[in-house]
Amino acid sequence: MKPTCNEKDLTRQDCRLRDGAYNVRLLSDTVAWHDGTWHTVEEIPLKGEQSAWEKMRFDLMGGWPILQLWIWDQGAGEGQVQSLHWYTVSLFDRKFKILAEGIVRKRRPTVGAENEKPGFLYDAWQKHSLKALKNGEVEWILNSEKKNLKRADYGL
Repeated sequence: MKPTCNEKDLTRQDCRLRDGAYNVRLLSDTVAWHDGTWHTVEEIPLKGEQSAWEKMRFDLMGGWPILQLWIWDQGAGEGQVQSLHWYTVSLFDRKFKILAEGIVRKRRPTVGAENEKPGFLYDAWQKHSLKALKNGEVEWILNSEKKNLKRADYGL
């Protein structure tokens, strides 16, 4: 079982995650998974070189295969402010279904001195969490927004 990508995987944008019969491979443009029977490939949100991966996590939550993706966008506006998108995705029944999405952090590029590497100024993290409930639902929280994700609501 490997639920999260390590730093090297995130930098390369090439990561393999496993839980139970599920094997998930994340690449810069695609998400491929095998559930023990079927092999499926879909496009990853915010794909390509302009995005940066912060964290990736795969869990079976009450038997429901849930993939969480934290991906920085390329930035917008004059200051090139980047947003960290948190995607909660179901990989159930050969379908890649985004269940919820939100912005959990922002950052701005800094220009370093001559000998310094450019970096970022970060805003604080927004409170967010995902938790399996005893009734089979998954509780999704981002700041004051709260959703109980039910398989039936997504045709699963």
